[in-house]
Amino acid sequence: MKKIKVKINTMEIEVLNEIFYFINRITDPNRESRVARSALLSISKRLKSKTMNTYPKNKKLSFTMAFYEAHFLELFLKDIHRYDFGEYAWNVILTLKNELNQQLA
Repeated sequence: MKKIKVKINTMEIEVLNEIFYFINRITDPNRESRVARSALLSISKRLKSKTMNTYPKNKKLSFTMAFYEAHFLELFLKDIHRYDFGEYAWNVILTLKNELNQQLA
């Protein structure tokens, strides 16, 4: 299966780490919700480890994820986009969502 690769900087990663707080609100007992939560937690852990390293704020980092992880991240970003996180966060969410959509198509 094809891997999905995105380029994001550390400021964008910080925005994503803030919105991953909402992963804990996924409490549906059905199989798809549990798989989505698991995939998103995996992405969240890997992104948090990238912020632990001391990269410059404006340096673009390559982040690779499995196809199914990218799919669930795109769905999560579509749902989360309705909340108000501020203009910069909204732009980060929209940009990443569009990039994932293009690569998943």
